[in-house]
Amino acid sequence: MDPANLLSVLKELMEDQRNQQREMMKLLLDRSEAGSGDRFGPEDRPSVMAAISNRIEKFVLDPEKEMAFSRWYARYKDIFIEEARQLPEGAKVRIICEKLDVVTFERNQRHVLPRDVSDISFEETIETLRKLFDFKASEFTTKYQCLKLEKSVAEDYLTYTGRVNEFCEKVKLHTLDSDGIKCLLWIFGLKSPTEAEIRQKLISVLDREYKAGRKISLHQLHQECENFLSLKRDCEAIAVNVKAVEAVSNEDRKSIECWNCEGKHYARQCKKKDGCWTTISAYAPKTGCSNEDKDESYVTLDDVIRSVLEGDILTIAGDLTG
Repeated sequence: MDPANLLSVLKELMEDQRNQQREMMKLLLDRSEAGSGDRFGPEDRPSVMAAISNRIEKFVLDPEKEMAFSRWYARYKDIFIEEARQLPEGAKVRIICEKLDVVTFERNQRHVLPRDVSDISFEETIETLRKLFDFKASEFTTKYQCLKLEKSVAEDYLTYTGRVNEFCEKVKLHTLDSDGIKCLLWIFGLKSPTEAEIRQKLISVLDREYKAGRKISLHQLHQECENFLSLKRDCEAIAVNVKAVEAVSNEDRKSIECWNCEGKHYARQCKKKDGCWTTISAYAPKTGCSNEDKDESYVTLDDVIRSVLEGDILTIAGDLTG
């Protein structure tokens, strides 16, 4: 079969399946409304849940996409409000959890511990998922990104117009006054890699002021920039002084040499054992040693000292090695 014809057949089959699901849902709703108004009976519930689940795509988190979960839920909100209104809370929660991918489901499950996801109401589940998966850039950052909009080569002008319109409305660009636009342009002009730190700092300042409901002028923004640069210079000066002190200290260490092991420390700090005496000449009257007594073997200095009687005076001459 020709690929184009095969694709056409598959599309028709999918459309027929959707129509059958809609008809089944309509039939079940009509039966429920025609009755006492109670929820679906146990015998109907699996069919309703399957029909609803088949109409909802799986939620896969995109970290780069802003308000990811709210965008996804907005597409299917009416299904839960209208078509699933007769389902119990637990059934709607199961459908939502079934449509989360593995990563998002496990993250949500860890977040609600020690409770189980099935023990949480539908509304609380939605709010929890919004908190976990709705990344929202700061207010000023979104306005700042508005200036970075670009039309792609493959994008037609109508699509580009819609994207610009949506973005500007979303970030409420019309709320910016004259000073707000000046500050926006001032920061946007800081494009050098060396100014990245300043740019980040000033965006955080503007974000803080906007959240507090305060406005900031261009001159105040410049003053914030000067304050940051002054603080940075002070920090760099302190860092240079610390490095200079460390350098002097290292030079002092180089001039120190242990007589025992020739290491860069004082002899009293040396951890090496004492050296060995060779060709020892000793004189100790009370011990019975004379200048003529010699020991050609290696003897530690401690052994020589321990051999001397208490109160005797020991005189040693010889070579120390090791």
